[in-house]
Amino acid sequence: MPRHLLWALAAALAACASTKPPPPDAPAPPAPDAPECVVIQASDEGGGLASERGWLDDHYPGWKELRQTLGTGSGDKWYDIVEFVVPSGKEYSVCFDITSFFGKR
Repeated sequence: MPRHLLWALAAALAACASTKPPPPDAPAPPAPDAPECVVIQASDEGGGLASERGWLDDHYPGWKELRQTLGTGSGDKWYDIVEFVVPSGKEYSVCFDITSFFGKR
């Protein structure tokens, strides 16, 4: 994985832990009922990505992806951070723990 992506993820995670208010153009935080990071259990990438999309379909009907970021965390964890917009125009971001299936075909 390129170092610049790791640094970008580290900066994003550090920003999430900050007590400063987000900039005005930042995506809205996850919905109040959404967990901090959704753990996806799957045996391969195809099944894992389908589970991510299914979770988003269930919790945010009509969502459209804006961007997706892949990164690592402590303890050899892998994450997808999906930023998206819902039909009302509100933007959200959800973190998925993809450790169980990342790199498995």
